[in-house]
Amino acid sequence: MWSQEQFSPHVLELHVALDQVRDPVVWRRLQIAEHWTVGEMARAVEDAMGWQEDRGHLMTIGRRTYADTSEFDVDRDEDEATLARVLEPGRRFAFVYDPDEGNWRHTITVERRLPQRELAFEPRCTDGGGKCPIEDCDGPEGFTQLKRLLASTGPQRGTQIRHLLGYDLDEVFDPEEFATASANARLQGEPP
Repeated sequence: MWSQEQFSPHVLELHVALDQVRDPVVWRRLQIAEHWTVGEMARAVEDAMGWQEDRGHLMTIGRRTYADTSEFDVDRDEDEATLARVLEPGRRFAFVYDPDEGNWRHTITVERRLPQRELAFEPRCTDGGGKCPIEDCDGPEGFTQLKRLLASTGPQRGTQIRHLLGYDLDEVFDPEEFATASANARLQGEPP
């Protein structure tokens, strides 16, 4: 049995910012155990951001590229590399969700390394802002267009949204909406 004194892993605090999306800026601050793999971190980033995790991703850390699927040309399997081996405070790297269609680019910065105080550490989102874009709007430019349409009141608003997304938007979409509780629910595999 391990005692707290023998247990000395660390947690990495990451700042995740969605590039090319403004008004509002979409970002999250995550804490993830450094013994996790690059692939586990990628899935946590997708959960905290609000992505559906079904569109694939690519990451470039240093000179290596990692991905979740064999359809991309990658240097290393993301489920074999641990964060402790490839990340340190100050490191910045690129993360792309849905590289085939949406091309949602993120910049991830390792802000700091903290002692892990609990034996069983769960990933957590400690801060953030902005709602994750609707994936079907085809990337940052489409998202900008969708936000303009959502702010409009013209008679063609619904038709234009349907044309952009390919379906009717049944729920109210507020680009400013963000709650750490919802991000943490997704990280724990619960409905937000």
